[in-house]
Amino acid sequence: MIILIAVGNRLMMDDGVALAVAERLEERLRELNIKVIFSETDCESSLFMLNEDDFVIILDAMCTGAQPGSVSFFSLEETKVQLIADSQHDLGIIELIKLYNLRVKGYFVGIEAAEIGIGDELSPQFRDKLPQICSHTENAIVNIREIHQLMSTIQ
Repeated sequence: MIILIAVGNRLMMDDGVALAVAERLEERLRELNIKVIFSETDCESSLFMLNEDDFVIILDAMCTGAQPGSVSFFSLEETKVQLIADSQHDLGIIELIKLYNLRVKGYFVGIEAAEIGIGDELSPQFRDKLPQICSHTENAIVNIREIHQLMSTIQ
């Protein structure tokens, strides 16, 4: 099963972008047989819902200095080896995967934040860009799904 875990804090502006994007894409993702879990800041409980044969996509905001709103993805194997971003969630969930020695495979999809701070809405820059961010994120997820399907047929 393919599972998308959306991580973020709705009270920290763009840190909640993954949740907003996952909400907008949820129906489309279900059509693609991708189960959506809204983890918010409770990463640990969402990890306990996983089985080792699940393919996981972790969706979160990140801060790498890239263009705000840009979408990048990395295999979980890559992120276990190297630090890819400064975020209060993505490293936590990856660290939990390592801590519990979960043998899940998948990808981390990061949306570059414009502004993380106290506030219960996305930054003005992100509110205007949200349809584009959703489109780029959906494309990344579809590409990841195709990679997963291809690799499954090879094995």
